[in-house]
Amino acid sequence: MRQIKITKGLLIVLILSLFPLLNLFHSGLPITHDGLDHAIRIASFYKSLTEGNLIPRWAGELNWGYGHPVLMFLYPLPSYLASFFHFVGFSFVDSLKILFGSAFILSGIFMYLWLRKFLNDKAAIIGAVLYLFAPYRFIDLYVRGAIGEHVAFLFLPLVLYAILKLNKLPNIRSLRSYYVHFIFIAFSFAGLILSHNAISLLFIPFVVFYIFYLYYENKSRVKFIFSFMSLLFGFLLSFFFWFPAFMEGKYTL
Repeated sequence: MRQIKITKGLLIVLILSLFPLLNLFHSGLPITHDGLDHAIRIASFYKSLTEGNLIPRWAGELNWGYGHPVLMFLYPLPSYLASFFHFVGFSFVDSLKILFGSAFILSGIFMYLWLRKFLNDKAAIIGAVLYLFAPYRFIDLYVRGAIGEHVAFLFLPLVLYAILKLNKLPNIRSLRSYYVHFIFIAFSFAGLILSHNAISLLFIPFVVFYIFYLYYENKSRVKFIFSFMSLLFGFLLSFFFWFPAFMEGKYTL
């Protein structure tokens, strides 16, 4: 795939995305509904990782020391990312704030990149800024502290951008470029599923509709099949999370 060009519009979106994050530079964690809970769960997740559990299931320190199966049902990607930041030296609180900030910035960048593929630069900037400054985004960030939903907003435009890039490829000359975009879509879609259960379920019908819409536009069966197969592969990449959560939910209350 071609490298992303640093355009004037991209810089504008990047700079504007920094202003809502200034409050994260204060010491401590903003007081939110779930922010502290997430920091505690990520600490338990990280401890489980250090014990050799690559897919943590049990939070042994929670529930007054009796343990809790929350990690089995809690979208794991934000915990993996925050654990990485903690591993390189940041506190759990700072790791969570870095994740909030970076996900917010990247969500605007990916929205701009997607819109820029079919709109002019000014429209793409406006769309990306509206996506960043939608009131619900600030509720997630500074009221609810919903890290899963917050990270999922990064993947919504990324999935659409990846699908559109595949459908903009010229007719098949080399399968290599198709396979590269296939992997791009699959990992983006898996990232969405692993970021937040409910958001991914709400978004899947729109993704399917988008693939059909692009097929109606370009009439390419190969791109249509590649797009759907990449979603299926994304499901398989996230299988380790959603399948046990779905199958074992009946054993918990």
